[in-house]
Amino acid sequence: MSTPYHLLTRDDPRHRAWQLPVAGAMTLGAFVVVATLAGAGPLDPVDRPGALAVDLGTIALAAPLLLGALWLTGSPALRLLWSVEGRVRWGWWGRCCAITFGAVTLALVLASALPGSGVGREVQVPTMTAWFGVVVALVLVPGRAIAEELVFRGYLPQLIGTVVPVAWIGVAASTCFFAAVQGGGTWGLVQGVLLGLTAGVLTQRTGGLEAAVALNVAHHVMRLGLEAGGAMDPSQLRADLGATSVLPTLVSVLLVGVLVEWQVRATGLVTRRIEADGTGVRSAELEAAPHPDQARPPARVRPRSPAYPGDISDDWGR
Repeated sequence: MSTPYHLLTRDDPRHRAWQLPVAGAMTLGAFVVVATLAGAGPLDPVDRPGALAVDLGTIALAAPLLLGALWLTGSPALRLLWSVEGRVRWGWWGRCCAITFGAVTLALVLASALPGSGVGREVQVPTMTAWFGVVVALVLVPGRAIAEELVFRGYLPQLIGTVVPVAWIGVAASTCFFAAVQGGGTWGLVQGVLLGLTAGVLTQRTGGLEAAVALNVAHHVMRLGLEAGGAMDPSQLRADLGATSVLPTLVSVLLVGVLVEWQVRATGLVTRRIEADGTGVRSAELEAAPHPDQARPPARVRPRSPAYPGDISDDWGR
């Protein structure tokens, strides 16, 4: 048997029913206190780097708050939120970053040819203040993205999975919460739903948060960069645009979804929990897996090689 991402915590023998709810309550309480003291609000534009740093930094703090609460409660989700392998898969994350930045860039270029999309064709040299805002974005947006994905694509689906073991319920619920906190008017809400839904599906399909974090980072970094160059209005002004403003997000999430799925199949990524014997379920091996009753050849036993000079091997040097 193999375990999908949203059931990782539920099926772990170390899990206790009280751990995730208590950790969530601790995180929410601490975050409200931090946000109140910092005076954080809706995301400020890039030409206000100080306020932007406060907003991004406050959201980014949700990650250590959540991880700290999971550690205090002893929840196995402390590691299982990252991926089915219980860690960040750095190589896969790099691949996802290349895919998402390429797809988002292409979508914005295509959107610039459409009137009313909110993306202009002319990019100006940013002012010094705007450059500081870009630096703030490059430094703090990854932290914000990690925090959002840990909460909305990691914690919430696994919390819901402990009660209702159906993946789409966790994805739908986390998408609604994510879109609600994004704001930005009617079409901003639609964009939030598109991003949240895509990130949730990618997390389930890849068995980890890497693709979702990469999509989140690419979307916000490119948007803030275009704001700095005057090619895109801040969120407050784009809220008044029509349905065409959703097209850049729609095209980018479709491209990312197709390309990530292609890479999952091409690389044979482990998408379900690795079993105790070290074997995992890879997407390319699901149909080719042998029947469990099929006879297997005996494993060859080899003496352990010395770990360091002077160490004695298992055959005592004979």
